[in-house]
Amino acid sequence: MGSFVSSKAWRRYENIVNKFINNDAGKQPFVWLEKVPLMSEWGEDSDETYVKHDLEGLFHYNYIKTWPSNNQQNYISGELDATDCVLYISADLLRSRGFLDEYGYWRFNWAEDRFILNGHVYQPSGDTQVAQSNDKALLFFIILQRMSPEESKAILDQYKAGKCNCNRC
Repeated sequence: MGSFVSSKAWRRYENIVNKFINNDAGKQPFVWLEKVPLMSEWGEDSDETYVKHDLEGLFHYNYIKTWPSNNQQNYISGELDATDCVLYISADLLRSRGFLDEYGYWRFNWAEDRFILNGHVYQPSGDTQVAQSNDKALLFFIILQRMSPEESKAILDQYKAGKCNCNRC
């Protein structure tokens, strides 16, 4: 049985999606803080250390839930909805920067990496590939969950003014 969509049509689709994200829609700047796996000299807890990567993406500000979320954080003042943002980022951008693993997946640490967007710190809360072509995904979809105000302040104080202490930024 033959293919319903020709190779030429798939290439055209890939070209349209990639140009739209890379040149038009996916241009909002954000910072990816990649956790550096360090152990202190004496085996004690130490400050979190990250490598700062300036990237661009398309953000969906989630006024309607796009991902089921049962993990609610309660604060003294009440309950906050922390899952209010989704990042769409180009696989081409990540590939060109060397951020994809051997399987073509973004090599971020979903448990320990952080993201800074519009002065707020987020942690990943779910991820998948999207905008599939016939043989590959063109984008990554990352659910971003806002960090607590205390954690956010500590990270922002360290990284927002170029105060990164990793000696690589």
